Amino acid sequence: MNQLDFLKERIIHVFNDLASEFSLPQNSFCITDNFSQAGTRAGKLISTELDIVEYAYPPDRHNSISKTSLILYIKPNPSFFELLIRHDHFQKLPQPATAQVKNVSDKLYTHLLFAFDDVSILEYISANTRYCLSSYSSSNTFGCCSRYKECSDQKQCVHVNKLYAYGCQYRKNLESQNIFY
Repeated sequence: MNQLDFLKERIIHVFNDLASEFSLPQNSFCITDNFSQAGTRAGKLISTELDIVEYAYPPDRHNSISKTSLILYIKPNPSFFELLIRHDHFQKLPQPATAQVKNVSDKLYTHLLFAFDDVSILEYISANTRYCLSSYSSSNTFGCCSRYKECSDQKQCVHVNKLYAYGCQYRKNLESQNIFY
């Protein structure tokens, strides 16, 4: 097993822990390998993508994806892990002391380098995923669902799909202690 495959297995555990902590469906995150389609690099891995995945709700018979939201990319490198993090995310999160910023001209991403044995990479991926969840907006926005009275009574969202519920405006009011019903 190569270093990237080992890291991906550990990221799956991080994602499962976050899904449990945030009461999200277990399939709310995905790891996708992106391969070059043309030229001399055709068929070679160019990046691994970590995403938040929102499936259609209510579920349809095709289990359609209604939205994906990028968390970060991992660029293959034989000597270290190279994470590509959006500049605005990088500025909001503390940089691990053991990671190095790669000096590269990239308008979208900050390149952060981690040694293969640096366990802080998982903490950083977890923190970045938490940040992405905190600023996540659902593909569907709505005032409230049919469970608004139950939400009011419990002073929190009780919707079964918490990722979909990120689109609920009443949930945001509840989190701000504004209870209307």
